[in-house]
Parts: sequence; C-alpha cells; structure tokens
Amino acid sequence: LGHGPEAAVAARAFCDYVEEHVGEDVEHLFRGATVALSNTRGAAAALVRVDTQEWRMEFAGVGNIEVRMLRDHRTTSPGICMPGIVGRPIRTIRSFFPDLEAGDLLFLHSDGVVSTRCDFNAYYRLSISEMAEKIVADHGKWHDDASCLVALVVAGE
Repeated sequence: LGHGPEAAVAARAFCDYVEEHVGEDVEHLFRGATVALSNTRGAAAALVRVDTQEWRMEFAGVGNIEVRMLRDHRTTSPGICMPGIVGRPIRTIRSFFPDLEAGDLLFLHSDGVVSTRCDFNAYYRLSISEMAEKIVADHGKWHDDASCLVALVVAGE
C-alpha cells in the first residue's frame, strides 16, 4: 500500500513473491518478501489464509493495516499488525487464528481509513464491493492513500 509508482512496484513485488511461495508458512512468506522488497521503498502488507476444514483463518500483517470482523452485528479485532515495513528488517511476525462462522464479514483496511469512527454495521446490507467503496468514501482521509478489502465467509461443502 502507498502512494505513487514506487509504492506500486513494492506492492507488485510482494504479491509476486507470495504467489510464487504460497505453500510456505506465513512467517517464511514475510521473511522472504522482506528480502524480495529490499530494493524497493517497502510496503505495509497483510496476509489472510483461510482453513475451510477447521473454519478458522490465519492473519498476520506488518505496517499500518487493520483487520476487523463483524459477527452478529458485533465488531471485533481478531488480530493486529506488527510495526514495520516489509522490505526492511522485521523483528517479529505474529499470526492470529480466529475461528470463523458463516456470515462473518472481514474488513482489512489501510491507515488511510479512520476506523475509530466507522460503524461497520452501517454497511451490512450493501454488497461486498459497495461496502469497501462506501467505507473508503465515508472514512478515507483525503490526504492519505485509503484501501479497504471486504470478505464474506460463506458456508461451503
């Protein structure tokens, strides 16, 4: 995440690294991505891996990204990102493993979204893409990059 072409280069390098090493555990993904991004400006990044058999997710992040979960109209924070920048030495990678239920909504957003004033329940009846767009429109800082990803947990077979 970030502003401009240099941020886009770093983001692409992170995504490329993760796609090429998707089978590795999250800590190794971040450690390897740190090396892969060392010649870029670096990036804030988060990873979510969903275990559909166990109905839980693994969340880990570095930098100014927040994760929120909306379940039964209650918002919780199922994990936090560690301080730092991917592409610079990272001291600690910490994964969080919240359980999931069908109907949970996950919100990941950059610090360009002011979450302290955001009532995620207000967006509940919108489509997933409309939620993300409206959250950024309503709570994005005009002077910062603002990103929001929304995911709905659905029951599968």
